[in-house]
Amino acid sequence: MPDKSATAASYAVNSGVAIYGTLTLNQWLALLGFALALATFAVNWYYQRRRDKRYAEYHELRVKVMEGEKDGGR
Repeated sequence: MPDKSATAASYAVNSGVAIYGTLTLNQWLALLGFALALATFAVNWYYQRRRDKRYAEYHELRVKVMEGEKDGGR
């Protein structure tokens, strides 16, 4: 009786080879380009949110400082 892990590994490798063989080089490159575009979007979104948060905090501090100056520094 074959080992279950060897059977699972065999099926996984065979499935991977079958999927790999069905796509041409251009299709693989298109998929890679799409994956890189998604990764770029995700990284840009993350850092944009961080920048927006920093700007909001900076804006709140500026408003507090301006209100303090308008009140005569009280």
